[in-house]
Amino acid sequence: MITESITVSLPLGEAVTKDHFGVNFVDAFDRVQHEGNAAGLSDFLEDTQNGTEGLNGMGLTSLRWPGGADIERYALNVDANGAVDLVPKEDITGQEQLNIALLKDFLEFCGDNGVSAKIIIPTEWLTDSQYASGADVASGITQVELDAVAAFVTKVIEIAQNTGATIDGFEIGNEYRGVYTAQGYAEVLNALVPVIDGVLGDGADAHDIIAQMSINTKDGGNVSLDDFATQNINGVLEKLDAGVANMIDGLASHFYYQDGQQSATDTTGEWGHSYDNIDDLVAKFADMAAEWGEDMDLHLSEWGVQHTALSEDARYWGLMQLAPTLEIFSAMMKHGIDSADMWPLLYHTTALANNGGKLRPIGILG
Repeated sequence: MITESITVSLPLGEAVTKDHFGVNFVDAFDRVQHEGNAAGLSDFLEDTQNGTEGLNGMGLTSLRWPGGADIERYALNVDANGAVDLVPKEDITGQEQLNIALLKDFLEFCGDNGVSAKIIIPTEWLTDSQYASGADVASGITQVELDAVAAFVTKVIEIAQNTGATIDGFEIGNEYRGVYTAQGYAEVLNALVPVIDGVLGDGADAHDIIAQMSINTKDGGNVSLDDFATQNINGVLEKLDAGVANMIDGLASHFYYQDGQQSATDTTGEWGHSYDNIDDLVAKFADMAAEWGEDMDLHLSEWGVQHTALSEDARYWGLMQLAPTLEIFSAMMKHGIDSADMWPLLYHTTALANNGGKLRPIGILG
């Protein structure tokens, strides 16, 4: 594989650290082992840079599992023998289902390759109604469900210890605005954070608990970014129980660049895909952390350049991704993002004829 190094002068801001070079391990793409016609991650490493040198050669330091919305298709369940597992909420076809066995494979891979892991905890299974009131969300979460969350976190830590993997933290859900209002998500935090904190403990080396700050989506209507973000921040703050914020270590959001607007009047859509406005996102991060009175890390747990486009003449494929990718990274450094996970490790191929139908790794932009 041919590599290209580019030297870029970054603006003054936070120091670049290994935490800025994480990627999303999307299990539907990045299966550790080869299965059927789907090339697994081990195949990619063997094909490119001979085993473990593949990740090191790309400079990757952390993997977020299982990447994106896929985790929200599952619930947590503890069986009669006390074993916890991921159980699909609906019929899932076309891919192998997520489960603890695959999580174990993933963490073994992390341990063997010297990369750390972030684990997403599913949350949508905790409610039966989209955009239910905060009170309904709170009353609907059962002790059985909380016990399952505790069992899941405990199992992850156990597997990590047995495989030599390092867990950076646990992210509570993925893009909560698809199911919860801000008030509803606050009740999810109220219920889950103390349980997770109870498992992890208070030591200096305890794994991070990461909450979402989703402000680049909206329910409808033409509201400004500032109004929408403020509504969401206040919605979480007004329902968050005393003491819960003290247990949260970081705030996470997602940021993608995509050319064009979602609609002529959708100001939040225009903002959500504008890399030069990433400072607005960080400002909202800082506002929330200040309101909570906490010094919280700021995470972009998904970021990148969309390979799709809103029009046929505006597609960011191949080397066209390079400029906005560097622009986003520069903005992250300038405005103080502490941790970032690019989307995803193995990406949709940009040329089937040239790539034999296989997925392409990030870093190969051409």
